[in-house]
Amino acid sequence: MTPTRISIVIATGNLHKVGEIQSILGTRVECRSLRDFPAAPAPVEDAETFAGNAAIKAISLSRWLIENRRESEWPLYVLADDSGLEVRTLAWAPGVHSARFFALDDGRVGNASDGENNAKLIRLLATVPAEQRQARFRCVLAWTPVMAAPAGEDSARWLQVQTRHFEGRCEGRIAERGSGASGFGYDPLFVPDGFDLSFAELGVEAKNRISHRARALAHLNTDISREATNR
Repeated sequence: MTPTRISIVIATGNLHKVGEIQSILGTRVECRSLRDFPAAPAPVEDAETFAGNAAIKAISLSRWLIENRRESEWPLYVLADDSGLEVRTLAWAPGVHSARFFALDDGRVGNASDGENNAKLIRLLATVPAEQRQARFRCVLAWTPVMAAPAGEDSARWLQVQTRHFEGRCEGRIAERGSGASGFGYDPLFVPDGFDLSFAELGVEAKNRISHRARALAHLNTDISREATNR
């Protein structure tokens, strides 16, 4: 049987992230983003874990698609991720607060800029010696079907049971200053183990082989291959 493309919606409007995921998953998957569904609601990501926040996004978007799209237009799955940087000497902060690390200081609603977050991290680690600057990127994916619950079942609870999680990590360290023009977020400061260059210096192709998101997606690929072949 000839494999068909699997249609998914990635629960983000970040085109950097969408491009990275599409590059890793390849042509057997058709990736769309929240930019294709501008009316979709933005759920409150108030879980204390990456897995919890990823599930909140995936389940919320799946329910909205079920309620608002004709069945013939439904994608097959929603893919959501929650990922962030964890720094050992900061008790593994910023963690789930990575995108709004700087904004936590002034109570600002929403995310801070990459520049603000990186500047705060540099300041907090200014006196930390090289041997104590260990860090890791973590990513947890939530893979949720766009499928109505059976009659009598609670939709959110049913989708939560159907949701699968896949985790990936990339260990490394935080440099004293940022370098490189590729990537986004904390990429200019993060140097993965086994390298002397930051994620932002390694470039997209090299990063996509070793990143936390790439490793989480690698765990998902077997399921995608099976799904594409059996349809």
